[in-house]
Amino acid sequence: PFPWGKATGERALLGMGERGGLDLQNSYTYTFTCKRVTPMAMIYYQRDNQKKHRSTWFSFSVPLHIEKQQIAYRSDTTFARHIVLPTPEIRYECSYNQGLNFLYFTYNTEYFTPTMLNMVNTFFDYDPLNIQMGNGNMKNSFKHRFVVNYKIGKKSHNQYLRFDGGVNIHQNQIVRGQTYDPRTGVTYYQYANVKGNWDSWGQLSFGRMLDAKNRLWFETRTGLSYTHYVGISALLGESNGKSVVTSWSFPIHTLLRYRLNKLTVSGNLNYAKTWNKYIVHSRGSETHFQPTTIQYGLSGQYEIPILQGSDGRGLQIA
Repeated sequence: PFPWGKATGERALLGMGERGGLDLQNSYTYTFTCKRVTPMAMIYYQRDNQKKHRSTWFSFSVPLHIEKQQIAYRSDTTFARHIVLPTPEIRYECSYNQGLNFLYFTYNTEYFTPTMLNMVNTFFDYDPLNIQMGNGNMKNSFKHRFVVNYKIGKKSHNQYLRFDGGVNIHQNQIVRGQTYDPRTGVTYYQYANVKGNWDSWGQLSFGRMLDAKNRLWFETRTGLSYTHYVGISALLGESNGKSVVTSWSFPIHTLLRYRLNKLTVSGNLNYAKTWNKYIVHSRGSETHFQPTTIQYGLSGQYEIPILQGSDGRGLQIA
């Protein structure tokens, strides 16, 4: 287990307001204390076959996050909460063909807890046009992450073909919502939980030497990613304040490098196309923007040895 941790801070906060709840404008100091311990249980399997140059690893672990958070406000008011959250993790690795080929998979979770101040019925109107409000109905948020990597390699020409991909699924993600009152010009901000946030990506990479003397190297990477983000943006009185941003991205990277003795010359080309869409359900509005980025470059490098010893070590200028 990790040792207990403690954090304290002094901030302006928390007075009783006319609207009920706690008014941050009538400020006092408070002390925040957090005690945390994380025991973990793990089961794993490992096998190495030296003759076949094959190794396998599998593990299942469950860290248990135990926290006690407390805010001491004035001398007679204390807010406290206890958090007990498991975050399981699964990992599998397999390499063979002298390490040239491998397969990797992992699943893990991360947790995010709303701050205690955002969970209290606060009302902060220090800036009367931008009012911060608390939300006592907030829940903890989790991110489930899946990642897979697969590579096939050959000794000849140092060739490889690799795929990388993954998915992130956000459960009850915490977002900062905003509601605008067109009559008064006041914007209300409040953190809340939303559903439907996730993103994924995939990338295919290939590289190899193009000549027998291993001087000319070629490498390319092509990817595709998608993001689906749900937020809260509404006018006062609207029943559905959700806003959705979806984004597709298609990047391509190409590299050609030539090396002769101490001279290296490289050329690269990067291309990225993105399709974005922003939807506000309550107003039926939809906005599209599709930026394209192209970058290319040429670089050269020459190494000049200085104070080089017989073992080849020393100072170099490149």
